Amino acid sequence: IEPDVKRAKAMLKELKSALREIEEAEKEVRAIKKSALANFKLAKKTYERFKKLLKEEAVSKQKFDEVEAQYLSAKANLEAVASKEREIAEKKKQILAKQEQVLAQLQKARTYLKYAYLRSTANGVVLRKLVDEGNLVSPRTPVYGAAIRCLLRTDIYLHQPLS
Repeated sequence: IEPDVKRAKAMLKELKSALREIEEAEKEVRAIKKSALANFKLAKKTYERFKKLLKEEAVSKQKFDEVEAQYLSAKANLEAVASKEREIAEKKKQILAKQEQVLAQLQKARTYLKYAYLRSTANGVVLRKLVDEGNLVSPRTPVYGAAIRCLLRTDIYLHQPLS
């Protein structure tokens, strides 16, 4: 049972480390998304302006194609960032679920660990072992035979004959 507790604690430590990495990745993606969104908005406005100018034949087809390519590139970049953001959110969700599972296992192991130790309410000496190690016992089942150490006070009254 003790190895289970140690294993669960080690797993929790790893999961906390993974969560820190995920949180750092989230910060990074938020910054990249902010930049990608700004680039997309600019590219979209420029594209819409050039689209009108192309209809009026005020701009060359070549220049319009360049602006359209920038717009499509910015749109694809924004979609890629959104996809990465969803992926990170899913990983975080999985790590949190795993953490919850490990916490439950740790609690279970700690509960079992409480039942793994025997404690006497009195000081004494073990005389006999009645149950082998590893056996399952129910409450109130004798496990050891013991002699309890205690100080006894005895008063003895003796009758003396009156002769």
